[in-house]
Amino acid sequence: MADRTRWTDIFRNGLAGALVLAGLLAGPGAWGQTAFPETADLADYLAWARTHAPRVTGASAAADALTAQAEGAGALPDLKLAWGEMIVPVETRVGPQQRVFSVSQSLPWFGTLGLRREAAEAGAATAGARLTAVTLDLEQKIRAAWSTLAVAQGERVLLEDHLDLAGQIETITRAGYEAGEAQYGQVLQAEMETGRLQSRLEILAHRLAVLTVKLNTLTGLAADHPMPVASLSEAPPQTGESTLDDLLSRLAAHNPDLQALAHETESRRVAVDLAGKAGKPGLTLGVDYIMTGPALQPDLADSGKDPIIARVAVAVPLWGGRAKAEQQAAVSRLAAAQAQQTSARLDLTAHLAEAFFQVQQSRALIDLYGLTLLPRARQALVVTRADYESGRAPFAALIEARRDLLTLELDLLQARSDQRLALDGLAALLGDTAPLKGDRS
Repeated sequence: MADRTRWTDIFRNGLAGALVLAGLLAGPGAWGQTAFPETADLADYLAWARTHAPRVTGASAAADALTAQAEGAGALPDLKLAWGEMIVPVETRVGPQQRVFSVSQSLPWFGTLGLRREAAEAGAATAGARLTAVTLDLEQKIRAAWSTLAVAQGERVLLEDHLDLAGQIETITRAGYEAGEAQYGQVLQAEMETGRLQSRLEILAHRLAVLTVKLNTLTGLAADHPMPVASLSEAPPQTGESTLDDLLSRLAAHNPDLQALAHETESRRVAVDLAGKAGKPGLTLGVDYIMTGPALQPDLADSGKDPIIARVAVAVPLWGGRAKAEQQAAVSRLAAAQAQQTSARLDLTAHLAEAFFQVQQSRALIDLYGLTLLPRARQALVVTRADYESGRAPFAALIEARRDLLTLELDLLQARSDQRLALDGLAALLGDTAPLKGDRS
């Protein structure tokens, strides 16, 4: 019990040091947040990140801005109103012209407004897909931090159990030495084993403090938020199997990065069509209303009559070099977007295949450690301890048996974490944080 209290104090001291560093890096605005559950699981951390993490809120604001911008992208140019005052009125037969009011409306070439709206909508769709990609990437990082924290907490439990076991071995060795049945060198070896485990626990306490800060800052929580009790068994995937071909087909259809690049490519394609309109003439329709004062001869017909003038203006693109350059630039940007889309698809395919292999590999290791090696290692420790106490086995064999058991227990814990991380990576690649099939952890 005293040892566990000691490890708690070490963790608190390590956490305090890590929080000082995190506070200096994060600034004053990162402290003192509230409204988060006192006892939280992974789902609580993910839900909090979706509404508080700066990466997600920033991407969401950018997507909202482009969506709002797309709503007005296909509208006509603003109506122009003009007013002119005659500084020196122009005297006409029917009276002096005093002021002019004008209204004009520019009309782009046929189809230009529709293409502008399509390009803006594609840009908004790209931002929406980017938001999904950012959210999934952040959630994957939070899941990874959670799994790493769970492994470290599990390692702490194992080390504490083995520290108790090492203490028992040390007690047995001391009793044997006092009875003249063991050498003093064996007592020293037992004390060294206990010291090694204590040192590992001290280092692990500081690591737990850092992992806690990392999880909190990823989530958008205050850096000094308490460490949760993490578990690898939360949100277990469904049972069953998913083949690599199934996952590859889902990748092409649902990966948010590929979707964003597809929307961007579509935007570039529309931009090519829009650039083709750059060499077309533009039309401006207008009406001028001229206010006229009374004529010098009041009885003159049409005295003071205000004339109304209809205007038509045509923008003639005489300089075709600029329009041609715009078209060539648009075609090149489309080619670049298509190449980027193809490159991303190939890279993501490789990442998915690698993650799929990691799932299969970790599953095999879980079976090997959990079903075969660990039961034998536990049995070997029991047998070796009995043989040592009866004098049939050397002390070194007992130490080696305990070390082998701890190594295998840590390997099993890491294999379960590796499988969880690989499945989470697959889910992010497939545009879904829902559980995947194939986990047997």
